[in-house]
Amino acid sequence: EYNEKDMCNIDKGTHAQFALNNILSLNYGYQSVDSGSPWLPYWLTNILEITMNPIEELPSVLRKKLTKFLKNLHNDESGGFRGQISLQSHIASTYGGLMAIVNIGTEEAYQIIDKQKMKEFLTEVFCKVKQEPSSTLKSSEMKVGENGAYIMHENGEYDLRA
Repeated sequence: EYNEKDMCNIDKGTHAQFALNNILSLNYGYQSVDSGSPWLPYWLTNILEITMNPIEELPSVLRKKLTKFLKNLHNDESGGFRGQISLQSHIASTYGGLMAIVNIGTEEAYQIIDKQKMKEFLTEVFCKVKQEPSSTLKSSEMKVGENGAYIMHENGEYDLRA
C-alpha cells in the first residue's frame, strides 16, 4: 500500500513541453541512436499521453512531421522498420515504429504499414519451435524455427524476450 508521501510529483507541463520541443527539433545527440530512431516518436507521444495531453490535440503539422519521420524509417521492401534509412529491418525498431503509429493515430500514419509485408517480416524472424536454449549455442548457429524466439533482424541475434 502506498500513501501520499510515497508518491512523487511529476511536473506534467514541463514533461509535455519537453516532448513538444523534441518533436519540433530533435536534439543532435538523439539523432545518432541507430536502432532507436523509431522509438523516439513513440517515447515523445507517450509522454504526451501520460501527461494527459491527448495526441489528438497535437497540431496536425506535428503529427505529419512524426508520420513523415516514421515513413522514412519504414522498409517498404521487407515490411518492417529500421533504425536508420541505411539499415535493415529490425524487430525492436519495428515494435517502436508500430507503437508510435498507434499513438499518432491518423489514417496517414496507419497507411505506412503494409499488413501483408509486415506479416511476412514477422513470420520471417519468428522462431517457431520451442526447445531449451543451450548456453553454448551461438546466434550464428541458430536457425529460424528454434527456441520460440524472434531473431532481431535477418541473420541477427535471437532474443527470447522479443
